[in-house]
Amino acid sequence: FKLRGKKIIGTISRLVPQKRIDLMIQAFSKYNLNYEKNSFLIIVGQGPQKENLKELSKKLGINDQIIWIDYLDDIKSFFSLINIFCLTSEHEGFGIVTLEAFYNKKPIICTHAGSLPEIVKNNYNGICLRKNKLHLLPKYFHYLMNKKNTKFLVKNAIITLNKKFTNKQMFKQTDRIYR
Repeated sequence: FKLRGKKIIGTISRLVPQKRIDLMIQAFSKYNLNYEKNSFLIIVGQGPQKENLKELSKKLGINDQIIWIDYLDDIKSFFSLINIFCLTSEHEGFGIVTLEAFYNKKPIICTHAGSLPEIVKNNYNGICLRKNKLHLLPKYFHYLMNKKNTKFLVKNAIITLNKKFTNKQMFKQTDRIYR
């Protein structure tokens, strides 16, 4: 694959039903059809849904534009490749991968699920969509591909990271919980 200069959406996730990678693949298919035909989706992860998801991508005719990676040692290389990080979980604990995206200065689009809205504030440091707005994913993929639209979000993601999620802050909060 020659990926330099291509529009690339990426995710890192277990391939299980709650992660709703099927929704991401369907949204990517619509984005590909309506906005950017030469785009790619990189899915990093393993799980019982992998074959079903590959089948879905074949059915949608986009299997050549999805790169499947079971495991990555070098997360920095992944983030250097992608334009947008996407997380479509139905429920989520604490999405550390969102902090990794912040750290790597990548715009995030995620679902309003679990603790994700505590990390990703809609239209402040990312896009956080409620379930009834997921049909807008392709439109937001297109919007976030424009660096002018992401400067504000990425700048605020770094501010959020430095304010709320430093090692010191995380230790204090964890310590407070245990006390």
